[in-house]
Amino acid sequence: MAATGDETPLELEVRVPPGQESVAEREIGALGHEVELRGRGELRVRPAGPMRPLLQLERPLAIYAVRQLRGVGLEDADGPGAVTAAMELAAVVANLGFKGKLASYRVTTGPGLVGDRRAIGRLAATIGRRLGVAQTVVGPELILIVRQGRHGLELAARLPRLA
Repeated sequence: MAATGDETPLELEVRVPPGQESVAEREIGALGHEVELRGRGELRVRPAGPMRPLLQLERPLAIYAVRQLRGVGLEDADGPGAVTAAMELAAVVANLGFKGKLASYRVTTGPGLVGDRRAIGRLAATIGRRLGVAQTVVGPELILIVRQGRHGLELAARLPRLA
């Protein structure tokens, strides 16, 4: 998934009911993925194979594809690195759940992100133009979240549930 020369692999954030982390860790590990417990109800997964079987598990409450934006500050959130990451995440969501085509999207920020958010608006506009889809608040197919991660900003996209 990562571009040539990109040293940060795509990761998945898996949210599970609190208290079920160890069971979820074993289930996900049995699929061949590398799993790290991050906190109460949160696992970080490095995919080591197809993602579809993970999306079919019943235990996760939500799964996000996450791309770290190392070296990108809030004022640069509309720069080439962030746009590339957003397009990669959009492709992942579209291919996993919408047969390669999205109809709507939303870009939002995490609660811990403080500062001038004008670059987030510009990022949202760029994504809309590149994808050719409508921005909506209610029921978007693609939800991108710009948030503060452990090593700077990160971009997360909620993955669709598969039956």
